[in-house]
Amino acid sequence: MAIFSICVSNRVRLKRLRILALLVPAFLLLVLAVPHALAPATWLNSDIDSESDLDTHVTLLLLWWAPFGSTQKLPGSCTSFGVRGCVLTLDREEYGHADAVIMHHRDLVNEPDALPKPPRPEGQKWIWMNFESPSHSPWLEGLDGVFNLTMSYRLGSDIFLPYGYLQRRRHSNSVNPLNSQHGNGKHHQHAIDNHLLVNRNGNGNGDARNGVHSSVARHGNDFKSLVDHHSININHPVDEENVNDGNLSSNNGYPVPWRNIRSVRRRRTLVAWVISNWSEEQERVQFYWRLRRYIRVDIYGRRALSLINDSVFQTISGYKFYLAFENSIHMDYITEKLWRNALESGAVPVVLGPPRENYERFLPPDAFIHVHDFKSPRALAAYLLYLDRNPAQYRRYLAWRHDYTVHVTSFWAEHYCAACRAVQASRKQRKTIKHLGFWFQS
Repeated sequence: MAIFSICVSNRVRLKRLRILALLVPAFLLLVLAVPHALAPATWLNSDIDSESDLDTHVTLLLLWWAPFGSTQKLPGSCTSFGVRGCVLTLDREEYGHADAVIMHHRDLVNEPDALPKPPRPEGQKWIWMNFESPSHSPWLEGLDGVFNLTMSYRLGSDIFLPYGYLQRRRHSNSVNPLNSQHGNGKHHQHAIDNHLLVNRNGNGNGDARNGVHSSVARHGNDFKSLVDHHSININHPVDEENVNDGNLSSNNGYPVPWRNIRSVRRRRTLVAWVISNWSEEQERVQFYWRLRRYIRVDIYGRRALSLINDSVFQTISGYKFYLAFENSIHMDYITEKLWRNALESGAVPVVLGPPRENYERFLPPDAFIHVHDFKSPRALAAYLLYLDRNPAQYRRYLAWRHDYTVHVTSFWAEHYCAACRAVQASRKQRKTIKHLGFWFQS
């Protein structure tokens, strides 16, 4: 009987060991898979085969200049953006070992003689980074054939990082029309690979113009394609100073930012504008002088009213409308004036910038009011006053918030991590941007 018990016990123990042997590999696979499943939908496009392009190599990224002399501390890692294996440095002594070097355009223009002298380390990529408009980006023609990757707000950049974008709410049941590139499930499988727009199927000339048309095709013809481009498995760090409209109170069914006055009727003032660089030659200033004849506009800035507690959010959240007027008008140049100042603060943006069709690549048609929809500033003022008297009509411009939230791009940590991820994903690619100035100014 004892022998029988021992045999049974051994069999049970052996069976348990076999089960354990099966469970351990499965657990390890799960652990390895989770970081990829949770990675953010940023920077890389779905046609990049990230699994074949990435390895365990630690990527060293050198910032040749801190943008505008920024003293902001470099992020210790990029894991909060879902990017692993990145080391960032400002130490130029590491130039010979760097996988890539980021050159900020404005600093390059101010200090052109500080560029590294040839020869360039084999395989090293130079990244051109610029978030100013072509009107404020001199010396572009002198950079043809210098860089390997572009990073900017322009659709068609190798690394496309707009000033902001919409993300779909978790509870949203709305269905977006997806183009064939996004409809095969691969987009979800490689959610982390959404922001890098490297042209891998070009003619080998490395012409940045090739990327423009291909990126437009990949993103479809409306903002919903771009929302899907950004909104899967987002994992952005919280910026407590720039809280978006994730915490909501209800206003007749339409969410509004939590710090806003709960009823649109209770907003005490109508139109606001924050401007730091005033120039009478600018189209936006000339438009303002005509508009103010018919409607009051409160101006905040260096030579005007002071912000409440030095906070754009606290100030603008008391207004119904915000003048999101760009300092110059160029394709895709839609800045924090719209994303942070207006949308994140809960105001309806009145925009002056590229054509309405360009804005609709990033936003629903009823999320903003375009000045060119009206024959004159007087007609625009009359419409704003009409919306002020008719809350139900005004709330139409808030309805999109039920399905979407606003993400404002984090300067500069998000950009550095985007660049690092791009270098990882395009390690085997060799190209040079031959016509940088022509592309960026087109």
